[in-house]
Amino acid sequence: MNQAEFDHENGLRCEEEVPLWQQGLELGKDWAKSLCSTRGLIKTAKRRIPITSWARKYRVKNLMADIIAGVTVGIYNVPQGMAYSVLASLPPVYGLYASFFPPLIYAILGTGFHTSIGVFSITCMMIGHARTSLLPDGHTSYEGIDNLKPVDIVAALSFTTGVLQVGIWGF
Repeated sequence: MNQAEFDHENGLRCEEEVPLWQQGLELGKDWAKSLCSTRGLIKTAKRRIPITSWARKYRVKNLMADIIAGVTVGIYNVPQGMAYSVLASLPPVYGLYASFFPPLIYAILGTGFHTSIGVFSITCMMIGHARTSLLPDGHTSYEGIDNLKPVDIVAALSFTTGVLQVGIWGF
C-alpha cells in the first residue's frame, strides 16, 4: 500500500500547503482581511495545527492498533533516549524527557502521518561536544556565570534551536 492508497482508504486528503506570503498574492488585496476573519483564522489553525483536521475523521477501530504501536515505540524510545543523553554528556534521566515530549508535540503539530520523532545520535554527539567545549566536566562557571550545570548549556542550545525552527515554521 502506498501513501495515496492509504490516504484514500482512510478518507485523508493531502493538499499542498501554500506559504502565508503566497496566500497574500493569491487572495489579492483582501488577503489580510480574510486571514484576520474568523473563517480565515480557523482555516489557518487547521493548516498549522493538523490534529484539528484529522481528529474529527479518526476511526475508533484504529485505536487499539495505535495504542499497541505507541507502546511499542515507547518501549524502544526509553532506553534509546537514555543512551543518547549519555552521548550528549548528560545524565540518562534527561533522555526520558527527549523521548516523551517531542513525539507528543509532533502528534499535535506534525504533518506526516507515518513519521517517528526521536533523538538522533549525531545530534547528541554535536550537543555533547558543544556542551563540553563551553563547560568542561567538573566546571561550574562560564565567562563569569557561576553555578552552571551541563543541562543549563544544553537547554539554552535547545531553546535557541527551537525558537529558530518555530520562526522558520511560520513561513
